[in-house]
Amino acid sequence: MMAIIFIGLFFSLPGLVPAAAAQKVTVQSRLSEGRVLVIFTGEQEMLRHKTFHLFHVDNPARLGIDFPNATFEPADISADLDKTLFSGFRYQTYPDKTRVVFDTDQEQVPAYTFSLAGNELRLSLPLAGSPTAKVTAPKQPVKIQGGAIKTKPRRAATAAPRHRRSSNYITVDFKDADLQNVFRFLADVKNYNLIMGDDVKGTVTLKLKKVPWRQAFNILLNTNKLGMERTGNVIRIAPLERFKEEKEARAQNKKANETLE
Repeated sequence: MMAIIFIGLFFSLPGLVPAAAAQKVTVQSRLSEGRVLVIFTGEQEMLRHKTFHLFHVDNPARLGIDFPNATFEPADISADLDKTLFSGFRYQTYPDKTRVVFDTDQEQVPAYTFSLAGNELRLSLPLAGSPTAKVTAPKQPVKIQGGAIKTKPRRAATAAPRHRRSSNYITVDFKDADLQNVFRFLADVKNYNLIMGDDVKGTVTLKLKKVPWRQAFNILLNTNKLGMERTGNVIRIAPLERFKEEKEARAQNKKANETLE
């Protein structure tokens, strides 16, 4: 079995001075006037207590937010995020901060705006089909009191070959590989957690060159008559028939409960 993947670098950027006390940050999303609004809510006023550091980087393109000295309570915002040019949302908690990252299949970070309201940081993301969706984010740093937007300078075109631009585009070559191991490999590329039962089994031969990560994952699902459900950064994979049975069981339980009422 052989597996090849080209992954760009994710730059580590300096954070702000940590807040005096640890806080919990939550996230939610909703549609608002032709855009997706992603709202991060903390326990302290964002501007006054310097409780966020917003940045975007290139090669690969992604948008990030650091919340110093904070824990994070995730929520599934994938349904709304899929309506934008951002392809994924994940987070990682470190001893001194929590970092959330918005991935994109685009070569540059798509347009976004942000606003502050008390203890809320609000990201506004254009819908994928809107005229402003492919406008790139500003290249020059914009600093504000209490938080900052920072960008990493773009490399010259000769320094970053196109086939190495992003972990969202992958090249893989598997021959007679265990199906679960291939799913685990793809999940690791995007830092997803993965749940699979014994009914996900078999071997696969797969050779793909510079295709989007999501396309490679869907090809593997469709070829093996499998489905997936995602909650936050956790993906569950099972046969389509099992998802169908679970859906029917939920519908029957709902009907039974309504009858009892």
